Amino acid sequence: MIRSGLILMIRQEAQSGQTAYAIGKKLGISKNTAKKYIKDVPEDHGLKKRKCPSKLDPYKLQVDTLMSRGIFNCVVIMERIQDAGYDGGITIIKDYVQDKRPPRNTPAVRRYETLPGKQAQMDWGIVHYIDEKGIVHKAPAFMMILGSSRTKYLEFTKRCDFYSLLRCIVTHLNTLTVSLRLF
Repeated sequence: MIRSGLILMIRQEAQSGQTAYAIGKKLGISKNTAKKYIKDVPEDHGLKKRKCPSKLDPYKLQVDTLMSRGIFNCVVIMERIQDAGYDGGITIIKDYVQDKRPPRNTPAVRRYETLPGKQAQMDWGIVHYIDEKGIVHKAPAFMMILGSSRTKYLEFTKRCDFYSLLRCIVTHLNTLTVSLRLF
């Protein structure tokens, strides 16, 4: 089975006057394969599209009116047009409304700004590492990010308990004050 890009290349070469043998030699395929795809020009399948009316056709004006009012919920639209006599399903309504629905405007997350030293985010995580013998170990890791400067602090600990938490916070604050004194 060859890919469609190669088939297109075969047909382009054939239109430019190349023989099946030359095309096969150039593209690295057999001349019989080249002949096959030169002859096999895709034809129209001969099927006609259905032209029967839809159950929604008599109600499309009402659906458009509801959408112009800002109602895009298909369940609500279906309830409203059922009152007018619609007896079809909801899928046809969803297909009709989908193209006309406005894009979702998801609001961007507002950044939470704080003054220096007022807020920090911290959490524990588990880190997997492999020692020199190939054994997988797990180690707790404490991560703290300051709200103002977004400075990150990471420390690997032996336990995830309250005393380790306090020690990590105090250690981080001490390293911050030392680094601030240097400036």
